[in-house]
Amino acid sequence: MLTRVITSLVALCVLIPVLFLSETWVLPIAVAIACLIANCESLKCIGSISKPILSVGLLAVSAAAPIIVRLTENIAQYCIILACIILAEVLYLLAVLVFSKGKLKIEEISISAFMSFYITVGFSAIVILHDFFESGHYTYLLIFVGAWITDVFAYFCGRLFGKHKLIPEVSPKKTVEGSIGGTLFAGGSFVLFGYIVESLGYPIENGYVQLFVFGIVAALVAQIGDLCMSALKRHYGIKDFGKIFPGHGGMLDRFDSILAVSIALCAICMFANITHITLL
Repeated sequence: MLTRVITSLVALCVLIPVLFLSETWVLPIAVAIACLIANCESLKCIGSISKPILSVGLLAVSAAAPIIVRLTENIAQYCIILACIILAEVLYLLAVLVFSKGKLKIEEISISAFMSFYITVGFSAIVILHDFFESGHYTYLLIFVGAWITDVFAYFCGRLFGKHKLIPEVSPKKTVEGSIGGTLFAGGSFVLFGYIVESLGYPIENGYVQLFVFGIVAALVAQIGDLCMSALKRHYGIKDFGKIFPGHGGMLDRFDSILAVSIALCAICMFANITHITLL
């Protein structure tokens, strides 16, 4: 536990300046580095990292995508560019599959590509939410609030009250009680975040009930993202994706729920013009 706490404090000391300097190039560069490390961990887990013909292109896309967000003028332009890059990468991987003459299996290529694109889109969504949406310079913080509050309080509620296993086949330690506790605290954290933002003079368009609902949605998505990565680790027989965070595992272990939440919140904002929904 002491190792986990120390690692968390050190990580916060690194994260806070990145968030404080989010208007500069520090944010997209830091996200790109995290994205690249997470992709390396994923490809290592799958067994593709040692095959440059398969991994180099995926890693290049993962490092470039968050940077390209800051270079584009709007989300439509970015989506077109990213879609073209991903389509080109897919065509390349299909060619690799054909000319490998059976040395590379379609399952390995498919899983490697899917995981890489998911991780890349998830990290890119952090910068997208910050750069392209109204009030994004503070709304994007809800990604971290939703994911980490859910994780922390699910752990403690599970330790204190947990009696019923959630999905033991995927994650033996997670409990129903922990899941409920993390979800409720996430909803409350969104309300508290809204209150703090409003007290600082920023207008809040949504009521606190709606913010609570968004927090619940973020918590549910966060847990699904976490469980999906747990399922992947169990499938490949590993405990952690990496060791970059002592006591916590790798980059992907720490950002598994964040990836899912960032995509979900970004999707809500992207459809805001149609649904008339805003996060704050």
